[in-house]
Amino acid sequence: MRLATLVYRINANAVLGSTNSLIIQGLLVGDISGTAVPAIAEHGAIHVNLVGDLNLSGVVNVLDVIKLSRIGLDPTPDPTSAAFSIADGNGDGVLDVVDILYHINTILGLSNLPPTKRLADSRVTVSLTEVVGTPDEQVIPLTITGSRPVGGLQASMKYNPSILHIGTPILADGLSNVELVSRVSRVDGIVHLVIFRTDAETVLPADGRSVVLIPVTVVGDVQTAEFALDQVTAATVQAQGQSVSSGVYVYRITSDTGHSEARRMTLLK
Repeated sequence: MRLATLVYRINANAVLGSTNSLIIQGLLVGDISGTAVPAIAEHGAIHVNLVGDLNLSGVVNVLDVIKLSRIGLDPTPDPTSAAFSIADGNGDGVLDVVDILYHINTILGLSNLPPTKRLADSRVTVSLTEVVGTPDEQVIPLTITGSRPVGGLQASMKYNPSILHIGTPILADGLSNVELVSRVSRVDGIVHLVIFRTDAETVLPADGRSVVLIPVTVVGDVQTAEFALDQVTAATVQAQGQSVSSGVYVYRITSDTGHSEARRMTLLK
């Protein structure tokens, strides 16, 4: 139950990134008979920041977008921290590719839809399709199909590093004004990638064409290996998105000692 609302104004000379603690002192709580009741005070804080200004320069620009694109690849800030609130452009409590699109749209002067608004017929299918290339130089294409313009995509994949060697993902030919940031952990067997548009007109191909190519080589003495698409978030051009639950989606790659076969993996959202 809300008892009071604190109204405050930030001084124009306040330092960006600074924190002002709000300390509750002299707390006294009593029941209807006037007897004191034990109570705990939870203090607060006011963070001075400009939403989207991750490097605290006073403006939101491409340097902040580059820094934010590492979200999901690097450790995520504490949700209670000032860094988190600065990065969470749409204020939905999650840092992902949707926030990247939100800040890009802000820089370009484009509109963003509120995070609570749901789009009708917003299904997007993200797939890993059949392996392309020779046994020595194989790539797995990642494709998108859907009825809504997609402005960004965030995905993670899992594999067994003792069996597979995953190279650095690359953008498919023909894509311009699109940025790809990725990290391949060959210790944990996890691939993270973030793709997003960098101008007002570009949209990611959602017609089944390859968007990203993931180099892969079978290094273990096996006939088949698993490469699993784990989690995906796609963002529309108006910074709307929805995560896909993880599941068992197996892609089989055959080594050069046997026949090559593959099973398509598809996630719907």
